[in-house]
Amino acid sequence: MDERARRGREIQDEISRILYEDWDPLGLSGIAPRDEYDSYIGGVYSLLAAGASCERVAEHLAELERGPFGYAEATAARNMAAAKKLCELDLRIESH
Repeated sequence: MDERARRGREIQDEISRILYEDWDPLGLSGIAPRDEYDSYIGGVYSLLAAGASCERVAEHLAELERGPFGYAEATAARNMAAAKKLCELDLRIESH
C-alpha cells in the first residue's frame, strides 16, 4: 500500500472511531462491531474536506439520526461533541 492510500485509510479509521465511540446514536459501542457506522464515513469526510463548520457537521449527524435511524429528535450535545472531534482531524493526505 502506498503512502497516500495508507494515509487515506488512517483518516477513514479516525472518522470511524469517532462515529462509533463518540457519536453512537444506537448505543452500540462495545457491543457491535466497530464498523457499524462505516457507511456514513464518506458523507462526513466530504463535509470535512469541503471545510464545513462544526455546526454543519453536527447537523449532518442529526439528519442521519432523524433519517436512517428514524429518531424524532436528534441529540444536539452528542452530535456537537462528535462534530468537534471530527473537525479537529487532520485530513491532509500528503506527508506533513
